Amino acid sequence: MNKLIEVAKEQQYSGIVWQVLDWNEPAINFYKKIDAVKFDPEWVNCSVELA
Repeated sequence: MNKLIEVAKEQQYSGIVWQVLDWNEPAINFYKKIDAVKFDPEWVNCSVELA
């Protein structure tokens, strides 16, 4: 994750967005430690299976 942040800064990106499941507390705690500042509790993933 640190390398990803480093590359994003080098490329002058304005931010990084990713998803984590609400039950994945170890990951959420890790993201908080790296100063992830926005957690959107209303995000819902949807999909349609076609086959």
